[in-house]
Amino acid sequence: MMEVKPFDFIFMDVMMPEMDGLEATRALRKRQASGDHAVYPPRIVVCAMTAHAMTGDREKCIASGMDDYLAKPVRPKDVRDMLERWGGKIATNNSQSPAAKAADSSAAEPPVDMDRMLDLTDGNSDSLRELVEMYLKQTHKQFEQMQVAIRENNADSLRRVAHSGAGASATLGMTHLVPKLRELEKLGVSGNLNGAAEICERPRKNTPASRSF
Repeated sequence: MMEVKPFDFIFMDVMMPEMDGLEATRALRKRQASGDHAVYPPRIVVCAMTAHAMTGDREKCIASGMDDYLAKPVRPKDVRDMLERWGGKIATNNSQSPAAKAADSSAAEPPVDMDRMLDLTDGNSDSLRELVEMYLKQTHKQFEQMQVAIRENNADSLRRVAHSGAGASATLGMTHLVPKLRELEKLGVSGNLNGAAEICERPRKNTPASRSF
């Protein structure tokens, strides 16, 4: 699948038949390093998922080329926290990816990337709904925090919250929110919040529409 479709984030099951997660990750990193696979983005985050939370397991996963580690049972909140932790780094490092640029120029992105969300939840409708509800609740809270930051002219707070929201939105496939959140993040970095209130208000009003699916 990765030969035809780029992925930014992989939850890797450590215990798999034929090739385990450690071996699969080593093969993935080798292909990335070779430069012979144009569809591979420069930054692919691999998070281990294993039921065996034994001493030394995390170190083995990191040594194989993985970036992080989750012990089963995995809750939707664990997935959300992991995506928030790495989402911003993925978006930054892959922003100049030729494959991504080609994809952007070929067609307009839909508001929600359902393929990505279904991949994250393994096609389970209950898990999908729970993840989306958690995302919407957290995002609503973040927009409230950004509005407060704008009213108080707190540029650093705006930058920090917008960065977190943009990373999570990009990773989850909520593509319609990412550009505006990046705009808000840039304003926070610049320290000049002129126009930030208007930018913040438009996507905030559109967010509830994502519940419809």
